[in-house]
Amino acid sequence: MKLYVIFLLSLFIASCSIQDTEKTYQYIGVQCVDEPWISWYKTSGINFIQEPQEKELIVMYYSEQEVEVILIEKVIPDTSVCEACNVCSKGYFYFIEVEGSSEILEEDGWKLYE
Repeated sequence: MKLYVIFLLSLFIASCSIQDTEKTYQYIGVQCVDEPWISWYKTSGINFIQEPQEKELIVMYYSEQEVEVILIEKVIPDTSVCEACNVCSKGYFYFIEVEGSSEILEEDGWKLYE
């Protein structure tokens, strides 16, 4: 019985420590600039029967970078958008939740969201 309780306690502690390693990042795309996962897809040579959704591309791209994506959410705020290249937002942004922190996300323009 004592071993069973210790086992359950260790599982609980392990699950708590796993949750502590989840990080949320935000990505805001810029007009006239392809996102890293779009550039990757254009040059990857991967063919699909049906065109993948952008969320699917994000998961595939980062899984190749060994980043475990837990959740992706696209947010489209109700605001006007300018069209100036390299200056203006594309009018939407992404939140991504990943296991642990990842330098590749920050290199790709994601900002840690707190």
